[in-house]
Amino acid sequence: MSSFSVGGLSRVLSSETDLMYMDYIDITDAYLGDVIEDIVSKYYPYIDLSLHYGELLEYISRHLVRGLISSNPSPIKYERRLSYIVSRYDKSIVSSVISYLVSRFINEEYELISEK
Repeated sequence: MSSFSVGGLSRVLSSETDLMYMDYIDITDAYLGDVIEDIVSKYYPYIDLSLHYGELLEYISRHLVRGLISSNPSPIKYERRLSYIVSRYDKSIVSSVISYLVSRFINEEYELISEK
């Protein structure tokens, strides 16, 4: 996918080192990348993933880290929780959460990005 910045994630994880920000995004991509791509291509075909995948992935990662790890976040904790959720819960539940986050991204961020 395209390259992307991690500025928004750094606000959430300000106590971590700069090198770790990318870890959260990489973990999200590894566990949920296919789900994200499927949802966007099925329900939001007007979003060009080759241009906006990075921003979308950062947005989803930021919100999942906040929701899954309330205090003292670390990439190891995040990966364990994400792995547990993906393996234990029905795919439709995971897809629903990701679809919700994609729709929020579109409402909050996509208009700003597409205007640039």
